[in-house]
Amino acid sequence: MNVSSSATTSANSPNGRNGRPQQEPNEPQTTSSSSYHPIPESGDALNVGIFASSQQQKNSAPLSGVMGVMEVQQTAHSQNHIISDPEQQEQQRQHKSWFPRCGASLSTMTIVQACYLGVAAMLGTLLRLILAQLFGQACQNPGTIGWIADDAVLCVTASGETSQQGGIIFADLPANLLGSFLMGLFQDGSSLNLAIGVPLAFLSPSHFLQAYTVFHLAFKTGFCGSLTTFSGWNSEMVIMLVGGSEANTNRPTQFWKALLGYIVGIETALGSYAFGRTVAWWLHQWNDPDLAYEQEAMNVRSHQHGIAMNRKLPTLERRFLHGLFEEDSHHYYTAEMALIPPHEAAHRLDPASNLTQEELAPLRRWRESTQDARRVEHGLSEALMEMETALIVHKQVVTQTVRDSAIKHGWDIASLEEWLAKRYHPQELYGYDETNNLDSSGIRVAMVEETTVWYSIPVAILCIVVCLAILVVLMFHWNDETAYDITYRTMAYSMLYSTPGVLLRWKLSEWNGQFKVDRWKWLPIGTLTANILGAMVSITTIAWEYNLQMADVGGFWGIATLRAIKIGFSGCLTTVSTFMSEIHKLTQTRQDRGYKYILITLSISCLVSVILFVVIV
Repeated sequence: MNVSSSATTSANSPNGRNGRPQQEPNEPQTTSSSSYHPIPESGDALNVGIFASSQQQKNSAPLSGVMGVMEVQQTAHSQNHIISDPEQQEQQRQHKSWFPRCGASLSTMTIVQACYLGVAAMLGTLLRLILAQLFGQACQNPGTIGWIADDAVLCVTASGETSQQGGIIFADLPANLLGSFLMGLFQDGSSLNLAIGVPLAFLSPSHFLQAYTVFHLAFKTGFCGSLTTFSGWNSEMVIMLVGGSEANTNRPTQFWKALLGYIVGIETALGSYAFGRTVAWWLHQWNDPDLAYEQEAMNVRSHQHGIAMNRKLPTLERRFLHGLFEEDSHHYYTAEMALIPPHEAAHRLDPASNLTQEELAPLRRWRESTQDARRVEHGLSEALMEMETALIVHKQVVTQTVRDSAIKHGWDIASLEEWLAKRYHPQELYGYDETNNLDSSGIRVAMVEETTVWYSIPVAILCIVVCLAILVVLMFHWNDETAYDITYRTMAYSMLYSTPGVLLRWKLSEWNGQFKVDRWKWLPIGTLTANILGAMVSITTIAWEYNLQMADVGGFWGIATLRAIKIGFSGCLTTVSTFMSEIHKLTQTRQDRGYKYILITLSISCLVSVILFVVIV
């Protein structure tokens, strides 16, 4: 492939046409060397990739402001044609007609997502109830399981709601541990700091499940969030704290056991979440050792050399622009990176192993002109990443103002445009085929409404209607007054309330990061509100149930409705898995914020629940 350079230098200007720096007649040709991004002499690159300095924000402000006026249109540029494929130009001319369809489908996808969240919440509630029975509740009420012998039940947990002493190992602890583990396992590549932002880190990027992003949210928010419950855990600890009451006159307060129950609940759930993330990394390393090796190389470049890594770029540009896997960069690698033989891996993954030096020449010139700007300490790395993402990933066209800004900073924008002219012929460039449903990073392209029947409203509504119908039928099927039938009738009844609970939590999550006080914007106020509100509803239903039992009124449906609201609605409105995920993210940003979040959630929930329980009972 012989494509000549599209930008020639001007004899009367220090910069060539379209911004390429002009070389002096006797100046040697610039080549890549082993000094490409060496370790800074200051040795202060260890944390430079995590927090931007105030100098960076100051320096990047002019260009960042310009980047805000980038045109999102995808029409061919009048002066520098980035897109030369006639078919792609025709698609871009029809681009304006796509936006109304995208806007109209927003409500459609919201309905579809809500339906699948409801289905996932029912399944999560069912598994939570089964685990609670297997690990302890069936010991208090023999004969309620039916499909397993009573002596086979693991009598480990205690509800804390009876005259029985204990409750430190509370009834929902097994469900909280499993749900937190699954939440950690189903993290995406960005959360685990992988080389690419794959939707499910533990699966291969090309796995077909990567495309069903709606189901990912349904599983994590719907299933894991409903499998775990904060309200049931908090209610059991509150009842242990209160101790003696008209409903429990034979039991003293268990303050220290309740305090230990809170600590055990937090520590074990955090440990399960962290273990899930570790397993996800192990599976990622096993499924795609090349990407795992690339991640280690990127960590070295980021932490030791202070390079800002743009993980959104396609595979070829991501590896080449960051100087990964090149023959002159082997000395960067350490023994800890030896997932596969370093030299063998570097040769195989080096972009130059598939393309000739002539083919890579435009991209190499762009890399050399932006070499210093890629350092976080330089102050322009964020703006550079924004520009490259817009041009290479989103195929946007940059305004002349942005082009002038790039020239001002000495970036060879003409070479990048020359490269993009080749880049948009991927079959010719490096064998990439769009018909395999993979993007340029090798990730399975996400499904949309037009590509799968599962994203259509009729199918989604049918799924949740069928589930609700099955629950109603089962409620009337188990109509005897035996312990077995009463237990399963209440379980089916509780699952009917799971959908409203999870949908309310889903909507409340939109408040996260929206706190009015800037000092507390980091606080996930949506999840905090959901957990506190659910804790209040749960303890209120328990108190009312005590009162009905003391008065010997209410019958089955009165007691069952209160329990269904507690188990189904409150159990799905509150969550431990998301709580653990947010704690982990906050501690990665600032160690104290995660602990503040824990203290705020537990103290407020405990205080208001104690007040409600004492007042009602």
